[in-house]
Amino acid sequence: MAFIMVVNIVPGLFVGINGAGIDYDAVAYRTSVILMEDPGSPSDPGWEYLEVSDKDDIERFGLSLSSESPAVLSEKKVLEFFNQGSFEFTEDDYRDLAVFGEIEYNYNISLKIEDGAAYYAGSPVPDTGYGYMRRVGLIRIDPVAEIDCGEYNTSIAERNLTSVNTGITLSLNYSELINAEIPVEYRINPLSETALFEISNFSASLNKSYISSAKITKIRYYKSGAYVPRSYDRFENSTYQFDVDGIYYTMGSDASADDINVTDSDTIRFMLLPPTLFSSQADAVFKVVLNMTYEFDNNLYDHNYISGDFDYGYGRDYVAEPYLTPVVMEVAIW
Repeated sequence: MAFIMVVNIVPGLFVGINGAGIDYDAVAYRTSVILMEDPGSPSDPGWEYLEVSDKDDIERFGLSLSSESPAVLSEKKVLEFFNQGSFEFTEDDYRDLAVFGEIEYNYNISLKIEDGAAYYAGSPVPDTGYGYMRRVGLIRIDPVAEIDCGEYNTSIAERNLTSVNTGITLSLNYSELINAEIPVEYRINPLSETALFEISNFSASLNKSYISSAKITKIRYYKSGAYVPRSYDRFENSTYQFDVDGIYYTMGSDASADDINVTDSDTIRFMLLPPTLFSSQADAVFKVVLNMTYEFDNNLYDHNYISGDFDYGYGRDYVAEPYLTPVVMEVAIW
């Protein structure tokens, strides 16, 4: 009787002990699905637009443009995920927000853009003993308004003038942009993505022999023609990013204290962050005006200066609209 009892008890001691190995292929498959087909959380606007200080608010990585377009990746999400943007993600971040599981897996996640860059995160892949998944998809290259001053944006001041007060106006017509008839992967959506204006060849387009200075004096916002009086310093890192030749500025309400001399500058960039102001009002037209002052040394000659009104929309020859290009993602887990 004692022998029979022992025979019955001993197998029960090993309940819960799994003799089979971990299915690394399943973990690699799950990770690849999360990254390729999920936009992550938060998603509207996406986690990639959070402040660096709010990194802990990211609940889950995901690289897809939206839940409506699985396997179409967001360019900004890819850059942020692989530490090519503002964030600096750690090994624990990747494990907690992409790989998941109670086991501390090792991982290697790589992405290759056709005819473009290659990125990876993680450790070198061992020779054996790892799970692997390869996924093919597309990445959407984000739109940008590329305004070459020499081509689009030169005006002439009459020779009897010693200075000109003017501006460069950047416009978004939301009723045109948020068009449901345009597929989501080709749509310019100020509710959930950036609107980037890049003004290049600025200094080269001026007649430098007779211009003593060119300055940006203020940034003003307009909604459907009406001036929006706001405290400009509130916009830092939340509604726009503004830089001149890579140096970032925040424009205050006191113009005299915030003049930015751009006489010798090459590139001015202004990026509106989502959701763009008033973009929930589909009939609104939102404008950003860079107020500028030019001063001339010699009023005996005509002078070139930069001004103009530029729409951020479809069919403009200076707007590089969204387009798709193939990518390959590889995930290894061990």
